[in-house]
Amino acid sequence: SADLGQCCGGAVQVMFEYFHTQTPHVVIFGAGHVCQALTTVLSELPCQLTVIDNRHEWLEPLQSKGINVELLENPIEALGQLPNNAYVIVMTQDHGLDFEIARLALEENRFAFVGLIGSQGKKQRFEFRLKEQLTDADLIHNLTCPIGHPDVKGKLPMQVAVSVAAQLIGLFSEQEANTINRESNSEEVQWKQANEARK
Repeated sequence: SADLGQCCGGAVQVMFEYFHTQTPHVVIFGAGHVCQALTTVLSELPCQLTVIDNRHEWLEPLQSKGINVELLENPIEALGQLPNNAYVIVMTQDHGLDFEIARLALEENRFAFVGLIGSQGKKQRFEFRLKEQLTDADLIHNLTCPIGHPDVKGKLPMQVAVSVAAQLIGLFSEQEANTINRESNSEEVQWKQANEARK
């Protein structure tokens, strides 16, 4: 007040509010035709992207586009290293491998999304086996199969890719909204506590 030539006095409170949103991490198991198309879309979205496969020739074109790839003889080994809340998409060339990745991803029960490419028939066969093999049969409800947005039709790789990308975009938006709400509520409580302490 002295610097400004004012003598009225008074008090000012300043609240700094920030929103921290984590970039979604999408992990695709299987670098086949649908994955090649899907990464074209996802690489333009605000997400981290990793593709895991045991075939170098399918990973090479993705790596040349700057996409993070992992060549593993046994892709299942990567599951334990994935971050919590990752979006796991299973679309390998081997139904047996698909099943084991899906089963173990469900068992870990820490991912934001576990999606499996396939038909209703594949879903039914997998669910029957999963009910027998999962330690908790309720974990089966965390599996999304078939994957993709129901309004986006078609079976061409790019059509499937656009459908899956649309589904993921919706899930990303939900996660961001939930994160912002949680942080806003937490900051509101902190702000009220600070005011009470000041009083």
